[in-house]
Parts: sequence; C-alpha cells; structure tokens
Amino acid sequence: MRQRRRLAILIVLAALLFLGASSVAFRGARADSQAAKPAEGLADALQVIALLKTQYVDPISSLDLMKNYLTAGTIGGMLSKSLDDPYTRYMDKAAFSDMMIDTRGSFFGIGLYIALDQDERLIVVAPIEGTPAKRAGIKSGDHIVKIDDKSTRFMSTDQAASLMRGPKDTAVDLIIQRGKEELFFTIKRDEINVPAVTTEAVENHPKLYHLELSAFSEETVPQLEKALREIQSKGGEGIILDLRYNPGGLLNTAISVASYFLDKDQNVLQIIDRKQGKEIKKTVDVPLRTKLPVVVLVNKYSASASEILTGALKDNARAKVVGTKTFGKGLVQTIFPLTSGGAVSLTTQRYLTAGGKDINKLGIKPDYVVSILEEESREDGLPVALWTKEAAELKTEDGKTVKVPSGSQLEVAGRDEKQKRWQVEYKTDQAQYKGWISEENLQQFNPVDLQLQKAIEVLSDQLPSSELKQAS
Repeated sequence: MRQRRRLAILIVLAALLFLGASSVAFRGARADSQAAKPAEGLADALQVIALLKTQYVDPISSLDLMKNYLTAGTIGGMLSKSLDDPYTRYMDKAAFSDMMIDTRGSFFGIGLYIALDQDERLIVVAPIEGTPAKRAGIKSGDHIVKIDDKSTRFMSTDQAASLMRGPKDTAVDLIIQRGKEELFFTIKRDEINVPAVTTEAVENHPKLYHLELSAFSEETVPQLEKALREIQSKGGEGIILDLRYNPGGLLNTAISVASYFLDKDQNVLQIIDRKQGKEIKKTVDVPLRTKLPVVVLVNKYSASASEILTGALKDNARAKVVGTKTFGKGLVQTIFPLTSGGAVSLTTQRYLTAGGKDINKLGIKPDYVVSILEEESREDGLPVALWTKEAAELKTEDGKTVKVPSGSQLEVAGRDEKQKRWQVEYKTDQAQYKGWISEENLQQFNPVDLQLQKAIEVLSDQLPSSELKQAS
C-alpha cells in the first residue's frame, strides 16, 4: 500500500504564507534552540512581542507577553503560556534554515513527517517510504519522547526536525511512545529524496491514474504539471488524487494546484484577516486545466493545504472525496524573519473552504467514509486490528487449532509480549474464534488498500467506459 507545512514592520525582511501542519525531519543534531541565548534571545523576544501585537490573528496583551517571557525564560515558553496555538512558534537561525529546506528538495536525515498533536506532543504523521525511519519500523501515530536524550516536551516541530537532521551515516537516538510501550531506536541518517508528486497507472485499470501529492512545496506545481501531461498523453480517463498523510505546505502552491483542476475564476478558499475582513482567493492562470474526472483520497493526517484543495474540489462539485475525516486546520501562518537570522511563524489569518465552511478542529468529512483500522488504536494503545501475512494457525482458548487464510482481518483482544503472540478474534460467515496467534505471522496493514479500492469504484462510475465499470 502506498502510504505513507505582509505587512512587515521595520524588523522584518520578508514574509512567507505557510500552511503546514508538520515538518519533515531530515539534518544535524545541535543544542536545543528552545533555550534563550543572551542578547540574541532578548532581542528576538522583543521583536516577537512586537509582531504578535501587530500581526497576530487575535488581540493579545504586550504586558502579558513580556510577563510570560520573564517567567518562562524562553520565547517558546512565552508562546506556550500566552497562546493556545501550536502553530505559532519561534525558530532560531538554524531552525529557520531547516524550515526553508523543507519547502525544497533532498537532504540528509531519517525521513519522517512530524507534527504536534492536540496535546502538543510530537507525533509521527508518517515515515517516508524507502527512508531509514521507515526501515527502522517507525510508524504513523508514534509519539517521539526524546531525540538524543533531549525531551521533546514543548519542542517545536522545527527544533525536532533540526535535531534529526545531520551528515550522512551519523546516527540519531529516538525514544518512541507507542501506546503503553516505550521503544528505543538508533537510526543512521541518509540522503532523503522527497518527490512532491508521484503517479502510476492503477493496476488492472490502465486508464485510471493514482496521483499522489506528499506536500505543497516549491516543487509541487512543476511536478504536477509534468504528471498531468503524461496522463493526458497516455490517454488517461480518470485521476485518483491521493492526499493521505499530506501535512500541507505553501498557500500559493495550494491555490495553484487547485487551478489545474478547476475552471478560471472559481473560488479556492476564503481568508479572514485579524480585522474580520474577508478575501476570496480564486484560481490563477496555469498552463493547463484537466477536465478528467477526479476522486480525492484523504485521511486524518490530510491537513491544511490538503484541506484547502479538498474543500475547493468538493465545494465546486469537481470531485468526490473518499477516506476518513481530515485533520482540521483552518489557520494560516506567516513566517516573519528576524534580525538575528531566526524567524517566527505567526497565525495571522483564518480560512474557510471555497464554499465558506469553517473546518478548523472539525476537518472535512468525505462523501464516502472508508475507515482504515490500522489508523485507529484502542485505549491501551494496541491497534484495533491486524492481518495475517500468510496462512497461519490460531490456537483457541479450548486448545483447538483454526486455520486462518493469508490476508485475514483479526480484531485485537490483547498481546503477550513475552511469548511474542497476540490474542485476537477471527470471524467467518459460519463462526467466531478467539485465541492466540504468533506475532511473526501478523502484519498491521491490510494488504488491500480499501480506500483506494473504493476510490476506483467511485471514479469508474463516472466514466463512460463500461469495461472499466465491470472491472471494478
């Protein structure tokens, strides 16, 4: 299965509108930048306070900010105490440099998309396919507790990403919380190449194309245009636009991407500024606009710019949406560089979807909800379900042996860590069995991508080709 972030006052050099809910963890270990540095820390703090007072989306007291800075001793601590907003964050010079790398190409690191969850804990959105983190066994939903013995509590995604980057073949130590388990990983850094767009013909459906967007970066638009031209040249009849695990990125990129699928002058989103003024962002001029039928795939990790694109296609009746409810980030950040070389990311605007829907903390509900059990976990942190890798034997409570075919779904009842086995429930049309099965015979992910299969079905129903419909 293919699975898998203006008005400037004198202290600001430039501003970048940014919509990412996470960062990509890729370059070298260094001291924790949360600690304020003499002179530079105070100078940055005063600049950040001025920016918060004049640019932040909600009114905020300068006196409270200064009080919290003096109490916390760090800019990050001030922001945490003053705001209920994990997206407003301070970056020192190194972290800002790393963040700018995230909008470009390849670098050395371990290969993780990371974010802050609702409790402001550092969470893995997804490991990137073919990277050291993926090979080491890091999983979506893992919480990163420590990076090289540094606690990630109150650490920004930028700081965490910077700590996990570094020269090729150097190692980073991670302590991971997975449910109730605490796991230790030592991962060797390597070159990380992250194509923003990948595409391939759907197996058994040669006229349908699976187009996956992993991020909204500087490279996304040219890569998307190239992919669409290839699909067009090969006689493609439909596109499955996969935004699962896509954490977002640049606002202008999201608008440009939407423009390849929508008509001229169609609404993409509505922006609400700090004075409650509304600005409607419409499609922009692009070299081509595809008219092929589209189905969008999303999940709970599809955030921010992904939600803008999904909302634009859904609200304009351009595409049906399949998957699970999206992340729910309806805020826009502006990156303000500071005179020290660092920067601050401030929430300066809110946005509504093209049709005027507020999705912040709510997400977008798909037209066709297809839950993926491996994305869910029980209260004890264990997965809801597992699947057999190959045909396996289940030992029931009364000593019987039941043959379980490969690819069978098993509901998790418990785990025996010492004996490396899982207690599961296996259901057939005729009976239900509960017992134990060896861990080596199990895998967490369904070998069949149920969401993709549903997207193929929905897309095929929109096509004139009866052959495609029958094949579904």
